[in-house]
Amino acid sequence: MKTHRKKIHGGAYGRTPRRSGLIILIFLLGFMSGPWPVLAQSPEQETVRPMTLDDVKRLSLERNLGLKSAQADVLSARALTQSQFTDFFPKLSAEARYSRAGDLQRIQIPAGNFSSSPPFPRTNVDVTTGALTNYNLRLSLEQPLFTGGAIYYTYQTAKLGSASADLGFQQTVQDLLLRVELAYWDILKTERLQEVAEQQVSELKEHLRVVKASYDAGSVPYNEVLKTTVNLAEAQQRLLTARNNAGLAKMAMNNLLHRDLAEPIPMAPSKGDDSGDLPGYEEALKTAREHRLELAAGRTQVETMHVRQHLAESDYYPKLNAVLNYTRAKETTAVIPENWEVLGVLRWTFWEWGKTGRDVERTRIRLHQSEDDLQALEDRIALEVREQHLRAQEMKEKIAVAQTAVQQAEENYRITEERFKAGVTTNAEVLDAESLLVSARANQTNAVYDFQSARARLARAMGLLTMPTNSPGGEVRP
Repeated sequence: MKTHRKKIHGGAYGRTPRRSGLIILIFLLGFMSGPWPVLAQSPEQETVRPMTLDDVKRLSLERNLGLKSAQADVLSARALTQSQFTDFFPKLSAEARYSRAGDLQRIQIPAGNFSSSPPFPRTNVDVTTGALTNYNLRLSLEQPLFTGGAIYYTYQTAKLGSASADLGFQQTVQDLLLRVELAYWDILKTERLQEVAEQQVSELKEHLRVVKASYDAGSVPYNEVLKTTVNLAEAQQRLLTARNNAGLAKMAMNNLLHRDLAEPIPMAPSKGDDSGDLPGYEEALKTAREHRLELAAGRTQVETMHVRQHLAESDYYPKLNAVLNYTRAKETTAVIPENWEVLGVLRWTFWEWGKTGRDVERTRIRLHQSEDDLQALEDRIALEVREQHLRAQEMKEKIAVAQTAVQQAEENYRITEERFKAGVTTNAEVLDAESLLVSARANQTNAVYDFQSARARLARAMGLLTMPTNSPGGEVRP
């Protein structure tokens, strides 16, 4: 009976922990697989998938500190424009005064001061004026009527300054996009060169195995093993350099994106072999003249100097304001407690020893200077477009040559390796063929990605750069 009871006891309590553990396991699996909300990622975790060129462009526009500074300049210029616009409207001001005197002023009227008979007053009389305490409140409404154009031209100057700040912001965007795109292609190029170096090390290791086997068979001397080993060591050193270059390229990109320099930044695979068609030089130059923001900024500067010249000339004219005053004061023998008045105030400074004329002459000189600067800028842009166009054309032509060279070098290495295994050629021939193959692969990589960089520089010279596909209107605004 005891045994039976023990079995029941063991059955009742012995299997309960197992069932509880199973229930807890099922609950946990359901919890982890359920449609629970995903927590927001921190900035350090936001980049977990390989990024395309559009991805890094969008991220740079969101996080680059230089762009944020340019945005601040634009907002400041807009605020100044709004501030200058208020000068067209009347201004209301208030002035309050309170005073307390230590003693009252007295006026003495001598006896007989007024002709009368008998004389009046008969004795000297002291008359008290004013009060020990006094207060005064004035409200003034002032509206400019004529200022010689000073208010209008000041406002126009602020508007042009805002336009210049906006153009400066767009230039900063274009420069940032160029730097990001160059950094992107540099990452892909250095990663590809690292792969070339790794491939060379792998091929040399295999070749060293073949050379050692030939040495063991007595078909080659030991110095061939040493020579191949030295070549392998040099290739391993080049691999270390290639890895370091790839790491530095990623650090440069992280710096542009305002991220930790050591943070991983995987790039989506891209061969970069889409050469595309390049525009002709005349077409590129025409596009640059239409789209270069620097030219628009230069023309805005010329217009600004025109306006500033008119602003300086406004000092030749008088200034007329309409003023409405309302006064509330403590009533005294000399003061009315409440009063109002309307005034027309004309101010004209017509002699300042030639100051206005010199100011006008200074703005005229600056105007000519800005016109010359604009012409010089047009010449520099034409030269820049020509240089970048030639550079892109050169890189495009190098791609086809480099691809052919790689094909021939690969075939040459294959044949030479087979001949060495057959014992009809030397190890030196194999090493030379391998060196030519690595050089051809590196040249092809450089040609492909240097062309992409050159095309980006040409696009910047033309005032055109590919914006992220989801940017509204293809333009970024502060």
